[in-house]
Amino acid sequence: MANPPILTRMYLEKALTPEYLRILAVIRIAIIIGAAFFLLVVFFIYSIRTPDSFNNPDPDILDILSIVHAVFAISSLGAAFFISRRMLRKERLIGEKPEHLASQALSLYRISSLLLVVPIEGAAFFGIALCLNGVMNGTMALYPIYWLNALTTGLLILIGYVTFPTRERVLAALESALIQ
Repeated sequence: MANPPILTRMYLEKALTPEYLRILAVIRIAIIIGAAFFLLVVFFIYSIRTPDSFNNPDPDILDILSIVHAVFAISSLGAAFFISRRMLRKERLIGEKPEHLASQALSLYRISSLLLVVPIEGAAFFGIALCLNGVMNGTMALYPIYWLNALTTGLLILIGYVTFPTRERVLAALESALIQ
């Protein structure tokens, strides 16, 4: 019985083209910028509102939804890291040719990268929507504590920056997960 082909860093380096890396970077930037721009719009709306334009501010619903948001954010963060790590496993590679295995490894990385930021993005958008609700009904002016719901956007930006797909980060992640 023949030995199975071995995936090496050399094959990963050949498969990781500048175009592929650019696509990974554009996807990551788009995810982060979407949430950041939405938060900037909420800040802009807050800055142009006048005190007499507030409806009847009632923090009760924001209290409940902020707790739901906190639970959702913590769950999303844990799930994002867990699922992302589970995606990059050697058992997921199928084939015999090292070139084909390297291509599959890059696909697994792309999926893993998305699975890392998309759940956090969902929590960030939920937090921003709560901020927008508070701005629109005047609750944010009276109770600025609800701006804490925007922290998940900051967390998304931080994780997106720390795990941004550079050539060396991608190769290191693939090497540690798939080459032993």
